[in-house]
Amino acid sequence: MLSTFSHKENSTLKVLKYIYDRINEEKLKPGSKLPAERKLAEELKVGRTHVRSAYAELEFYGIVKTYPQSGSMIASIHHNALKGLISDIMSLENYDFLSLVETRLILEMEAARLACERANEKDIEALKHAHQDYINNFNTPHRVEKDMIFHRVIAQASRNEVIKSMLLVITPDILSHYVKKDFCSTPLPTDKHEHQIIIDAIESRSSTKAIAAMRLHLDRLYTFAKNKKEDSKF
Repeated sequence: MLSTFSHKENSTLKVLKYIYDRINEEKLKPGSKLPAERKLAEELKVGRTHVRSAYAELEFYGIVKTYPQSGSMIASIHHNALKGLISDIMSLENYDFLSLVETRLILEMEAARLACERANEKDIEALKHAHQDYINNFNTPHRVEKDMIFHRVIAQASRNEVIKSMLLVITPDILSHYVKKDFCSTPLPTDKHEHQIIIDAIESRSSTKAIAAMRLHLDRLYTFAKNKKEDSKF
């Protein structure tokens, strides 16, 4: 693997490093097809979700193009530019927790605002279903995952593919921080109600209420991240 990169090791970064190395060795070139997710996951001993996350990042930044019936391929970008772009993406893997949370807050509030304008009845029903699924798993290890699904439905309802993709890019790192920093190990009863307030605001098309509700919902996470940032200075 790359000795020139000193970023923290994680499974998504491991996949990105692998692609970088293959491009550097010219084993992957513009037009080359990416390895199958399952095969690469087995080779690198990582979960398929991490391979999928890495591929999503590469596609989001235009390094990978997906074609119907052909799969995912390296874009037609100069060799050196490809290396530079992937290097920049790997740097994203080392962003601090507070920066990730601040970015999520901005994206989530805007997604909620746009959902007020663009959500249809099917989106509202999907939100209600995701919320009920969250409640059903409130006291199980799947609670955080179900919460993320709820937020993904809001992003879908925003009809903004960039917001949805950016949340997809940063979510794995945020979840890994949850585990490391033991955030949300004990849920608060108010968490259930905050979801419902967001749904009500979107259903009533009140963007002001939706933004405020989302800000309140993520305030505990933001305060937690900010305090951790302050603690690290001492």
